[in-house]
Amino acid sequence: MTENTPNELTILFADICRSTVLFEKLGDESALKLVMQAIELASAIVEQNHGKVIGTIGDEVMCTFKAPEDALITASQIHYQMQNNPVMQSHQLAMRVGINSGTVVNLSDNVYGDTVNIAARLAQQAKANQSLVSSGTIESIRENLRDQLRSIGRINFRGKAGTIEVFEILETETREVVTEVTTMTELSGGAFVWGARWGWSRMRCEGV
Repeated sequence: MTENTPNELTILFADICRSTVLFEKLGDESALKLVMQAIELASAIVEQNHGKVIGTIGDEVMCTFKAPEDALITASQIHYQMQNNPVMQSHQLAMRVGINSGTVVNLSDNVYGDTVNIAARLAQQAKANQSLVSSGTIESIRENLRDQLRSIGRINFRGKAGTIEVFEILETETREVVTEVTTMTELSGGAFVWGARWGWSRMRCEGV
């Protein structure tokens, strides 16, 4: 694939919530250290699920996936690990995620286009620990994964004609015990992110 060649990808934006309050509370150096740990945690999960980290902007991570299912699994695992990471929870850090699929243009190891812009706006609309997914992404995933998604209605984005139906990824009530730990990645500050295979009661996830 050459640069400027349009191709189909799924875009995921993960944005750290409450980071502004964190900087006010802890100061720039300590807050930045925690933000970088959260970004490293999310990036490690992306790579474990066959995604590619395109770049980070402040407290936001932009990633691409060839398979939309991998993006949905990544989003759920990011929330799960953020909620179960003692360092993140001691400061009440959480992420919000936006996912959109469609045609993008590759240029200089980056991606551009309306697909990217919508994914970023979905992340901005999401609440803490919430993942918002476009209807275009839903159309591309396997049928047995769709029962883990709930429509929250149609959203009109400023500057874009028409509305887009948006779904959120539901959290399951129970999770099965992790059956196989496959990788362990050490983050800065002594934190770790685990790569594991696990199952959910409604949506099967392969963690690697």
